[in-house]
Amino acid sequence: MVSALTTNVTHFFRENHHFETLRQVVLPPLLEEARRGGRVRLWSAGSSNGQEAYSIAMTIAELAPDFATLNLRILATDIDPLMIEQGAKGSYPAAALEAVPENLRKKYFRKEGEDYQVASNLRGLVQFRELNLHDRWPMRGKFDVIFCRNVVIYFAPAAQALLWERFEEQLTPGGYLFVGHSERVTDGKHSNLRTAGVTTYQLTNRTSRI
Repeated sequence: MVSALTTNVTHFFRENHHFETLRQVVLPPLLEEARRGGRVRLWSAGSSNGQEAYSIAMTIAELAPDFATLNLRILATDIDPLMIEQGAKGSYPAAALEAVPENLRKKYFRKEGEDYQVASNLRGLVQFRELNLHDRWPMRGKFDVIFCRNVVIYFAPAAQALLWERFEEQLTPGGYLFVGHSERVTDGKHSNLRTAGVTTYQLTNRTSRI
């Protein structure tokens, strides 16, 4: 029933300007921190079948070939268990890879029958978990980057405002929130989220990291 009622529109490198910001601005200092022994966490919320999470993973891998040695992980969550199962499997039809540059297709996918399998080292970077965004979030640590794109737009205004607040609380100081092209973060009275690009927000004025 959940699968029938949910919208699962996604593709690799959707809204590519976000991945350019990730590559050029967000990741370089995070990777430096990881190489100093720091913990870096990214969250793909409403990840559908994993194409967003693996797009993030490819962006990381291109900047940091040593990613497997770093304390760096991507959490991918979705309410639909079938999407989580497909994402964890990491197998996609050829048509799904049209937005993936050829050099990345050759490097991070291998053909298996009619489909293409994400490389095992890249799959190891991503953890898939079923999660309803309206429920309690079991994650203990905070995130340096959160992608939640084209998900919140389907919620009522009050639910949207609450989720923006919860995402803010889940970010580390200076952390980034990427939202969908039709979404805008509500300017709450006590919000520390500030515009940092096209549908991109950064958490400012926080002094502690958990």
